[in-house]
Amino acid sequence: MLVGDFDSDGDVDVFTFDTNALPTGSNPGGQMLLNDGSGNFTDVRGTASDPFAGLVNSYTNNSGSTFTINAPALIDRDAFVADFDGDGDLDLVNRGWNFNAGSKYFGQGGEPPRLLASTPIDGAGNVATTSDVTLTFSETVTPGAGMIELRRSDSNLLVESFAATDSRVSGSGTSFTLDFATTLEDTTAYHLTFGAGAFVDADGMTFGVLDGVVRRGITDPTFLNFTTGSSNAAPVVTTTAGTASFTEGSSIAIDPSLTLADADDTTLSSGRVAITTGFVSGQDVLSFSNTDAGQFGNISASYNAGTGELSLISAGATATLAQWQAALRAVTYTNSSEAPTTAGRTITFTVDDGRSESVATGRALSVTGLNDSPVLDASASPSLAAITEDVIAAANSGTRVSDIVVDGSITDPDGAAIESIAVTALDDTNGTWQFSLDGGTSWTAFGTPTDDAARALDATARIRFVPDTDFAGSATFTFRAWDGTGSAATGGVVDTTPNGDATPFSTATDTASISVTSANDAPTLTTGTVTVTGPNEDNVLGGTLVSAFLTDRSYADVDTGDQQGIAVTATSGNGTWQYSTDGNT
Repeated sequence: MLVGDFDSDGDVDVFTFDTNALPTGSNPGGQMLLNDGSGNFTDVRGTASDPFAGLVNSYTNNSGSTFTINAPALIDRDAFVADFDGDGDLDLVNRGWNFNAGSKYFGQGGEPPRLLASTPIDGAGNVATTSDVTLTFSETVTPGAGMIELRRSDSNLLVESFAATDSRVSGSGTSFTLDFATTLEDTTAYHLTFGAGAFVDADGMTFGVLDGVVRRGITDPTFLNFTTGSSNAAPVVTTTAGTASFTEGSSIAIDPSLTLADADDTTLSSGRVAITTGFVSGQDVLSFSNTDAGQFGNISASYNAGTGELSLISAGATATLAQWQAALRAVTYTNSSEAPTTAGRTITFTVDDGRSESVATGRALSVTGLNDSPVLDASASPSLAAITEDVIAAANSGTRVSDIVVDGSITDPDGAAIESIAVTALDDTNGTWQFSLDGGTSWTAFGTPTDDAARALDATARIRFVPDTDFAGSATFTFRAWDGTGSAATGGVVDTTPNGDATPFSTATDTASISVTSANDAPTLTTGTVTVTGPNEDNVLGGTLVSAFLTDRSYADVDTGDQQGIAVTATSGNGTWQYSTDGNT
């Protein structure tokens, strides 16, 4: 007796053979008891339904579910039943076919239907929650009473079950479609199982072969499994075409005309605004302030200065689409630097309805920097190198502007400061102020500079004071810091009345001074003869005061306060010239 699913219909059959009742003529001998699936057996030996119909006393080479044999039938010992050729049906090996012939192999010519293809394929992901399943078989099949089940893979929970003859199964021949009555859940793993007799071929063989082994249907959850995607309609953010323009020192709404929509939600849970191109840490700032709960709901925001991302959230996802749209429109950009990087930025907007996130949508942003005026410390007391009165021109080489400006007294928010100035006023009462642009080779008088007609000089220019003859004292000039920008070149005349803010000139002014040290000047006399009243012979007079000499000859000395006197360089006459320093005593 042999036991197996000989007709490949998913149940167990029995084949018996009595070696004492050998087959004769057309009688194949033995019994083939086929199971109807409920444990009821019917002997079909020798009929068209007999899987071993060809196991007779002659050679056969039939198709269908018969055996091809090459020796008389005699099963007397060591018979084995299995799908030896891996075609999905049972074969038979009898080691003792006859005493001298050795082992014999009997293989069925037919095979049960196989699944060639499916949509979705096994292991598919992101399957629509309303998708049908199509099956393509290796041969023509007919839907039977076998059950088809749809189960959740995580828990094996039965989702839907129906016979293959149900209206949810459509198709014919080799192609059938399963149309589930249930809408599947989002992002959930499912698998299909097929009961015995769900699909059968013309020979009555059932679809139910897995890995070459005949089974009572297919219940393996890995045979045909798939995972659904999301059925939720994601929100959509639409940004305005064109480029938003930012100018240093301002704050702008990035996209005040942005629109927001969601086909199946009235509220959203969160959003993100991020600088995705050109972000500069330490400069770029995104901001949102909820100043009106009616307009913005309960939306709050936090900015990550290290990543350039502004995160927005509505606790409990209660903020409406209109409130979210207003909030995104109100997001602003500013730049904290006085010398911002002017490369373009891209700012993207994303929102989430709690199930799906919108596609990130961006808007371009241009950044324009402005000049920032230099800052002058007016308490630095700059000065030029001192000179002496009556200094000759060759010795009066002046002082470089960079040496006049006290180090660190000029700063510039735009970057490293340059020590350039614009002279706005000067004191030329006792001399002439001059400047040189060629290292002191040639000199030009300043004239009379004013705030609206100042003289611009860079750090390499030189300035000197040419004092009037015999002048000793100090002279000054007033200047503003100049950052070197603007329309004027060094040596040119500039208007500094607009100063500070974005101008090239500092708001503050400072005064530089020069000291002219005094030198002794020779006194002067009018050339001529001074007559001294002489004594009589042998009579000595009291003499004449030196001051009388000086007065007589118009003595003068520009060095006020100096001692007045004379220097006697020669004498003549018949006698002795004498002087007294104690009043003729």
